[in-house]
This record gives sequence, C-alpha cells and structure tokens, in this order.
Amino acid sequence: MKRMYFLRIAVTVGVFIITAITAVSLVNLTGLVSDIRTSERSKPAWIVSRVEFDLLRFQRALAAYRMGELSEEELSLRFDILWSRLDVATSATTGELLSEFDIDLSPIQRTLDTLKQQEDDILSIGEASPAELDETIATFNALEEPLRDLTLETLEATSQQSQRYRERLLNVAQKSALLTGLLVVVLMLCVVLVGLEARRHRRVSMETFRLLKASRAAAEAKAQFISVVNHELRTPLTSIKGSLGLLRGGAAGELQPDAQRLIEMAYTNSESLSALINDLLEIDRAEAGQLALKRERLDVSELVRDAIEANANYAAKQDITIREGGLERNLLANVDRQRLGQVLANLLSNAVKFSEPHGEVTVTATRSDDAIRIAVRDTGIGIPDDKMQAIFERFHQVDSSAHRKRGGTGLGLSITKAIVEQHGGTLEVTSTLGVGSTFTIVLPFAPTVGVGQSGLAAAA
Repeated sequence: MKRMYFLRIAVTVGVFIITAITAVSLVNLTGLVSDIRTSERSKPAWIVSRVEFDLLRFQRALAAYRMGELSEEELSLRFDILWSRLDVATSATTGELLSEFDIDLSPIQRTLDTLKQQEDDILSIGEASPAELDETIATFNALEEPLRDLTLETLEATSQQSQRYRERLLNVAQKSALLTGLLVVVLMLCVVLVGLEARRHRRVSMETFRLLKASRAAAEAKAQFISVVNHELRTPLTSIKGSLGLLRGGAAGELQPDAQRLIEMAYTNSESLSALINDLLEIDRAEAGQLALKRERLDVSELVRDAIEANANYAAKQDITIREGGLERNLLANVDRQRLGQVLANLLSNAVKFSEPHGEVTVTATRSDDAIRIAVRDTGIGIPDDKMQAIFERFHQVDSSAHRKRGGTGLGLSITKAIVEQHGGTLEVTSTLGVGSTFTIVLPFAPTVGVGQSGLAAAA
C-alpha cells in the first residue's frame, strides 16, 4: 500500500516536471520560429542588395543622360529612388538588424555621404559640362564595388544566422520530441496505475461488502444466540439451580454423603453456568450501550465498605484478608448503587482469586481534585506488561492455558470497564509480576450542599 502511494506521488511529480520542461521547450521553439520568421521577413541582405541595385540603375541613368537618351526629370527620379533606399538602409530598425552581423557597414554610409555631396550637382545637372558629367559618373562608379562586397558579406552573414537558428530549432525540436515521448510513457504509466488502483478499489469494495455481509450474518447469529441464551438456557437453568438448592437444603430429606457431594458439585457448576450466562447478557448490553443506570448522589466510601463486607467470607475461604487502607468520607458521586457494587465485587473477587494463600487485598478510596479514586490492590501473581491492556478484552485470561489454576469466563473486566466508562469514569491498572496488581476506578466527584455523612441524597 505504501509502495503504491509513493509510486503515485513519484509519477505525479514526474508528470509535472516533464510537462513543465516540455512547456518551456515549446516556448523556446516558438521563440526560435518567430526569430527565423523575423529574420527572413526583414531580409537585411535584400535591403543592402537593393541599395546596390538602385545604385547601378542610377549609374545607367547617368550614362544614358550623358548620351542624351534620358531626360533630366527621369534622372532626378532615379536619384530620389536611390536616396529613399539609403534612408531605409540607414533607418533604426534596419540598422539594428544589420548591427547583429560582424560586417563593415561603411559603404552604405559613404554612399549616403556621396549623395549629400552630389545633391546640388544632380539638381543642376542640366548646366553641367560633359567633363563634369564624366566626373560625376566616375564618383558614383567608385561606390559600386564596396556595395557589392557588402551585399555578399551580408548574404553570407544572413545565411550563417539562419543556419544557427535552424540548428537551435532542430535541437529544441529533438528535445521536445524526447520530452513528449517521456510524457506519453509517463501518462501511459499513469493509466496503468489508475487501472491497478481501480482494480484494488474494486477488490477492496468487494472485500468490504463480503465483510459487511459476514458482519451482518454474525450480528444476526449473535442476536439469535443471545435470544437462545436468554430464553432457552437461562430459564431452565434457573429452575435447575432452584431445584438443586432445595435438595442441598434437605427439602427432599437427608441425603447420603455421596449424593450430597454430587448435589454440591452440580449446584456449584450451575452457579458458574448461571454467572457465564449473566456475563454474556451483560456484555451484550454493554456493547449495545444499553446498560441502564439509576444514578444517585452517594457517598462512595460506604459502597466500598459494603463490598468489602459482602466479599469477606469468600476471601476467608481462600485464606485471603481484605482490609481498608484508608476510606475518606463524603466521596460524593452520581452513581448507580447496584452497578458500582457489581464493579467493586468483581474487582475484589478477582483480587482474591489471583492472590496466593495468606495474601492480602487492600482497598482505598480517596479524593484527588475533582476525581474520586477507588483502588483495589492485591498481592497476587501480577500481570505481564504485554497483557496489561488485553485483560479488558472479552474472554481474555492472563493464564489462557487449558490447565490454568484459576477459572473464570474472561468477561468480568470487560463488563467492569464498560460500567465504569458509562459512569463517565476510567479504569486503570498497574502491576508487577510476582508482587501484585492495583486496579483503580476514577469517578467524577459530585459535590453538593447539605449531604450527610450517611452519603444518601436526592436522586440525580
């Protein structure tokens, strides 16, 4: 489960990173394409070549004018066209594009300077002598070769720039294709993971449905079992126990010793079976939250004394002494007398049962801030650390072997804990192997005005 979780995270991060890199590559690719289009659209080499071309046309116009084949107006028009072309070539935009190339742009500037110098002569060319015309033609012919060289250099530089752009474009395109492939692979992996996750969810759903169905079946079986226990076992067992009690008491006359022993054994076992049935019904009510409490504001210390007195004979038979270790008075709490008595009786009987002969069970009841603490400490076998919490589970025994010395259903502590918690309290335990255990009931203190030391008060 954890491996799949981390794998999903890794795939998600991978998809995010690859997508981001691919997006950046596509942006770079778009930028390069834009640069190439801008370079091709601006055509610096074409502008320079047009300057050279218009210079040649003007030179031919001068020659034609010298031969009388061209009018003065047509010559001025060619001069203006050449000037306009030079204005474009020396403009800020074209100049910025041409400055990207490592070439000498002085021929363009020299041509422009020449035009400025010859402007007046061209405008008054009709008054020029043949010798002056030949000098003007020679001046413009001297500009041809530098412009031709500049055109060739510009063409070569433009070609190299385009080649660099295309190489970069190819490189970015290859990387983009690789990243796109990786993205496709990762996305396919995502699809596979989604499929596996869907299968896992479907399997979990089916298992959950199966468990839910089994749980409902178990709940129905449990309800039927409790009904059988309550109606089919408890009622006849009560009758059997009553009959055995009458026989023990001599209602049918005096019994032979062997018969008396068998009756005693049967009566003892019927009591154990009756206790088991009662515990089963109690734990069922506890799990359903149906332990009804008739709360009264009572002095808990008196209930503790009553429990000690009620269990004294049982303790004496086991050669165990139960003594008061300090019972404070006016320990007022809103409790159910019968249920709290049941809790105390269970803890005292457990303490006696798990203590060695000649042992001692000590009971204390004190107040700590807003809580009442009732502690039952024994000198018994103790509880292992790994079973400290398990003892509150149903049917759990510290000694769960088939030959354990001390009997019991393993439901007493579970019922006791449920009753204490329904009172809004807690049941704590501390233990040392071979030294003994201490079970402590912690209940909320419920102070009141005018409660006597008898502990009786109005019902809560």
